[in-house]
Amino acid sequence: MILTAITAEDHLLSISPEMSKASLIELRKTTIFHCPACLQPVKLKVGNVKIAHFSHTPSATCTSFFSENESPHHLQGKWQFYSFFQSLGYSVTLEHYLPSIQQRPDLLVTRNGRSIAIEVQRSTIPIEHVNERTNGYASIGIETCWILAQSVKVLSNYDHQVVRISLSDFQQSFIHDNTCIVYDVELKTFHYYSSLHYLGGNQFLARHSTLPLRLQTFPFRQVGQCRPETVATLHSKWQARRMIHLQQLMKRNRQGIQHPILRACYQLGVYPTELPNYIGIPIEGAEIIHRHPVEWQLLLYEALSHNSHISIETFFQHTMSQPGTDKVVDVVFQYAEFLLKVVPFRHLPSVAKR
Repeated sequence: MILTAITAEDHLLSISPEMSKASLIELRKTTIFHCPACLQPVKLKVGNVKIAHFSHTPSATCTSFFSENESPHHLQGKWQFYSFFQSLGYSVTLEHYLPSIQQRPDLLVTRNGRSIAIEVQRSTIPIEHVNERTNGYASIGIETCWILAQSVKVLSNYDHQVVRISLSDFQQSFIHDNTCIVYDVELKTFHYYSSLHYLGGNQFLARHSTLPLRLQTFPFRQVGQCRPETVATLHSKWQARRMIHLQQLMKRNRQGIQHPILRACYQLGVYPTELPNYIGIPIEGAEIIHRHPVEWQLLLYEALSHNSHISIETFFQHTMSQPGTDKVVDVVFQYAEFLLKVVPFRHLPSVAKR
């Protein structure tokens, strides 16, 4: 479904919620419309169920990225942010086609010479497509703001705004500053999942707060500091989930002492559920590793206990069978520095990223 078309007079027309059904029907009788990208004819469809929109004919060969299959929720989201940015004093255009890169953002907002492409992303697409589109806008000097308009699966609700949630890999790609912001089109409300504590798989502990669109600013508001009671709840639930993970690991294990985690515990002379608290702590960005932090932190602790020098990249490739990318190395190195400060190793090992 397309919300913008070119009239026979070469005017750009964008359908908005303020347009009545009667006025659109009358407009359809008197005006011919064309796609802004391919310039082929499009039809103005006005019905009782679907939102009014333009549509290509079945034989059309438009190759630009036009969202013929967008849901009504997505279109409503576009309209909501169209009004939002207008209220903040931005010049706003719906579905402005950019021929030099053959892309069309949901909204193009401009103020004081600064242009920003707004993408309201409801469906899950390959993250490579997100990066390609972002790079396309950047190539012509346009910034990009992606708004994740998906629901987050809440697995458990605890006291003091603390929740346990599941974030898909796509949703995790929207984590910035240890916070995932999602937008609810139906409720016109932002959900902030902050202070993320990665639990392995797709699960996280998080602080959950909300903000109505009418109270939002741009750039979007950031979350404030956690209250002491929220910090305490996050800590207690983290410790509980850490213990559950270790218990499940022992229960499901069929390799005995050959399992890397149990073998490490055996060599260190400690029972898995009695590991010191500094093994298995929340680290920002740990989701990049795809394992519960207690596992790789234990293996790193064991390596530091028996070696005078450790290369984080080599350790990860050999021990975890996962490429030691820059992000992975940075996360593990951060924990290694923490260990060297709090653990009285018999010999002080040196640690390098590479």
